[in-house]
Amino acid sequence: MRDETPNFRILVVDDEPEYLSALKRQMSRSSFFRDKAVEYHSRSTEALQRIQKSFFHFLITDLHMPELDGRELLNRFLDRYPKGKVIVISADSQVREAVGMIRKGAVDYLSKPFEMVELEEVVRRIIQDSELLEKVERLEAQLDDQHRNHRIIFRSAVMDRLMRQLTQIKDTPLPVLILGESGTGKELVADFLHHRSVRRDGPFIKVNCAALSPQLLESEMFGHVKGAFTGAENHRKGKFELADNGTLFLDEIAEMAPELQAKLLRVLQDGSFERLGDSRPRTCDVHVIAATNRDLKKMVADGSFRQDLFFRLETLTLEVPPLRNRRDDIALLIVHFLEKYKNVRNTPLDGFTEEALAALQDHNFPGNIRELENIVARCVTLAPGPQISLQDLPSLSSVEIPSAPHKEFPEEQDERMLTHTLKSYLEAAEKRFLEAVLKKYDNNRSRAADSLGISRRQLYNRLAYFQIGKRLQ
Repeated sequence: MRDETPNFRILVVDDEPEYLSALKRQMSRSSFFRDKAVEYHSRSTEALQRIQKSFFHFLITDLHMPELDGRELLNRFLDRYPKGKVIVISADSQVREAVGMIRKGAVDYLSKPFEMVELEEVVRRIIQDSELLEKVERLEAQLDDQHRNHRIIFRSAVMDRLMRQLTQIKDTPLPVLILGESGTGKELVADFLHHRSVRRDGPFIKVNCAALSPQLLESEMFGHVKGAFTGAENHRKGKFELADNGTLFLDEIAEMAPELQAKLLRVLQDGSFERLGDSRPRTCDVHVIAATNRDLKKMVADGSFRQDLFFRLETLTLEVPPLRNRRDDIALLIVHFLEKYKNVRNTPLDGFTEEALAALQDHNFPGNIRELENIVARCVTLAPGPQISLQDLPSLSSVEIPSAPHKEFPEEQDERMLTHTLKSYLEAAEKRFLEAVLKKYDNNRSRAADSLGISRRQLYNRLAYFQIGKRLQ
């Protein structure tokens, strides 16, 4: 599926005639959709007949419809066109159900009200990425089941940019430096690079530079000969030799001792090294990927990291964003981890409640994806009901909201009542603040989100929580 198709075919289904008419007007004015063949239907049964008689690349469908709901329409569409793309449009209160449809095959969802630029961005991204996705599918077909588990889950623009960088450099022989906070998935990015590269049939070897003493790390990386140190009873190959014609991933590179940094630099320059206790040079053909959560420039300045090694590594630098900067990915990651851990329960699980999802969307995740995975695993294991509720979540950091005027409370008031009253008071203040911001920007959600310094998705979650406004822009 490529954007080269002159009449890209899109089927739009929504049972509200006024909403559908407004959407049709906006799409017909859009320069992006103008050259696409778009059909609009307010009855899902009529849309199904069109699916059965004609080909469509995209289905954009409402969730709840009287004759045939969005779930059934999605199933019928994908049964007929397995490579078709489905986008769900839903009311603010239906976000959890829309996320559930992603598990059934939808590629994305948009919460009403949305702006035309959002729909354009989603469709454009899917079209532009189709060729990349086809290549990835071909590569993944060559991998075993273990490697298929190492997919990168995303829908955010910031991760889209990273994925494009990965695709551009996947076959480079140059060292790659991956930067990012702890728990962001740096090892997964390295795994992706190797298994999509020309070296994918070679070994992928990992070394944690922070886990071993300098002598043990040197032996681990370069190997040793018999008698090189106490306990060295046999010759042993190091990770560089084991990774020949493949990839060596050096995690926590900033923790490597200076004397080892010099030896690593030599390997990067000419591919040669000696085993510990041996003077005979050996060579290898290894692609080196290094990662750290430390500021290497600062370490170079204070003398704890070699400048020449830093310059060698930083030629190709990738930055993995923290989860708080890719909030659009949280819902997809939750679905992924729910699927991963669902077998730990003996009773059925129906995902998270809307309140629990909203709390996770608003959380800053200092532990990043690792923290989110741990939360989902814990909740799947311990939640008593078929749904994971707000009460089942571990303690999360508070969401920042606008400050409210000071109000006195009687000292003798029960602490629990005080907490409840304060929470209600602050939420009421936040609701009034959001309503004022929306009024200031004439209900333009994008401008309101920009003024607040948050994403549209974050704003939509808060508006849904307070049940503020539900009309098409």
